[in-house]
Amino acid sequence: MKKLLLLILTVLSVGSIDAKGQVYAVGDLHVIIINEEAWIYEYVGNSAGISIPAQLTLYGKTYNVTGIFESAFAGNKDIQQIVFPETLKEIHFGAFADCENLWILNFPESLTKIGEYAFTGLKHLQSLCLPNSELEIGNYAFSNCESLFFILVPEKVKSFGDYVFSGCDNLLAAYFLSTSGPAYSHMSFNDIALGTELYYPKGYYDSYSDMWGFSYAYGRTKPAVGLNFVQASGAGTIQLRASAYGYFGATIESIEWESRNEKVATVDQNGRVTTVGPGITDIFCTVTDSNGESESAYCTIKVPENSGVEDVEIAENAIVEYFTLDGLPAGVDRSILAPGIYIRRHGREVSKIIIK
Repeated sequence: MKKLLLLILTVLSVGSIDAKGQVYAVGDLHVIIINEEAWIYEYVGNSAGISIPAQLTLYGKTYNVTGIFESAFAGNKDIQQIVFPETLKEIHFGAFADCENLWILNFPESLTKIGEYAFTGLKHLQSLCLPNSELEIGNYAFSNCESLFFILVPEKVKSFGDYVFSGCDNLLAAYFLSTSGPAYSHMSFNDIALGTELYYPKGYYDSYSDMWGFSYAYGRTKPAVGLNFVQASGAGTIQLRASAYGYFGATIESIEWESRNEKVATVDQNGRVTTVGPGITDIFCTVTDSNGESESAYCTIKVPENSGVEDVEIAENAIVEYFTLDGLPAGVDRSILAPGIYIRRHGREVSKIIIK
């Protein structure tokens, strides 16, 4: 059961400097100072939720927290969610490797580097919304995240190393917003799930034509939207955030939230979900851009008999797909379908339509 207690890390005490002359104890954090900036060197706690502070004061001097050192949280089985500060610039090699239960990530737009193997082995990570920053992502950074199915890559993301999503066997779709595309190698997206779909700005296929590993590619103009879990708690509340971007510079004009079964859970227009009674419901988020185009994403909330949040699943982005009556794929573009009867699938909603 995902019942999380959010721990706000503050300066509780400053321990003695170790033999290296540069490691400080700050609560459950061990911190080092590099070029007048604070880096998280090691985490020794066992909290399920962590919020890393933007600044730390040591011996009367204040430092911005800008980095996570290699293997700082590696192998921790307790962490389920982490909130990074807006000052963070770099996450180094294997910093969160094999944190099996870590499933909530919130990256700031100050982030410029994710090192090799930084988030490998996050078995419960489902949706990855990268920050809109000049971000460089190292080899195998998100490899073996076996539940990951959705990736959103904003316009400013700079580059991908090799095998970034290797072993992500349930990956369904990746949305890229840049017309020029990030830098990548032929190996960047190798060894991902068979059938993974690539979405890119319509008319800019050449920027993505060598992106091996994806089974299908579609140009699009509709906004890209993914859901981030900002915080969950045992009190039966979940804070969701929509990561939404328009293509070709379109701005997001509106974000609307809806629960399909308010007897199970409600959601307000700030994305805060409150459980009501046992059952299952989908929480939809629909965004509309300045061109008047809309797109939705949704997640599934499961509430057990004794209330509280039992499980949360981010469902696949609610893409509209068409099939023949025999169940054969007919594509995602209604305008090119021949006259006839088709099956229309939008997320979990299935209906028959007639094309004249």
